Amino acid sequence: MKTKIVLILVSFLVITNSFAKVLYDDQVWINTNAFIKLKEKVSAYIEIQPRYIEGRDHLGVTLYRSALGYDLNEKTSFWLGYGYIEWSHPVHFNEHLPFLQFIHHQDFNRLKLTHRGRLEIRNLQDRQSSPMRVRYLLRGVYDLKTPWNLHAVIYNEWFNHLSGAIEKGSYRAGKVHPGFDQNRLFVGIGKKFTEKVNLFAELGYMNQFIDTQVKTLKSNHIIASQLTFKF
Repeated sequence: MKTKIVLILVSFLVITNSFAKVLYDDQVWINTNAFIKLKEKVSAYIEIQPRYIEGRDHLGVTLYRSALGYDLNEKTSFWLGYGYIEWSHPVHFNEHLPFLQFIHHQDFNRLKLTHRGRLEIRNLQDRQSSPMRVRYLLRGVYDLKTPWNLHAVIYNEWFNHLSGAIEKGSYRAGKVHPGFDQNRLFVGIGKKFTEKVNLFAELGYMNQFIDTQVKTLKSNHIIASQLTFKF
């Protein structure tokens, strides 16, 4: 028994010491998005998301995303979209991000689950190739049955690169390697507004855990808010 415990501890030390350090940052992400019904089975999606980094002192990233979706049935839809990401601090850097995704909803009385799978092609500035990345999100919204129409919200999203890219420029050292990229875990409270506009607002905490692939891990502590409009 003691031998097993020693082996486990040694393995843990080897794994943790294989990385030089862990970087931490406090951030704020503000996501505003809208789903717009164009036809019976066709919808549009637009999104803007500024992210404040380095102790929430600097606007580091602004993300713009749009997509067209087709409803396969009442619970499943398929989307074709494009994203543009602009880094403005500490250096200027951009990324073009075409993507394919599916969304599937499940209802269990007071609990609603959403599955979202996304395949992205990352056209990164100063990269010689465009790595592909797959993302999977599992999101749960639980009706708390309060007079204020509040919901508990929790989701986890996992990112994995399917291919790599060699860098020519100065934004990041090294390469984008195939394999694990990052994970995002969110817990918070949401409120649904239905009297004048179909709006869902949420606020909570997100942990973003990133493998920077240069023997450094990064753990961002994020205050995340989201406004979702449906027209």
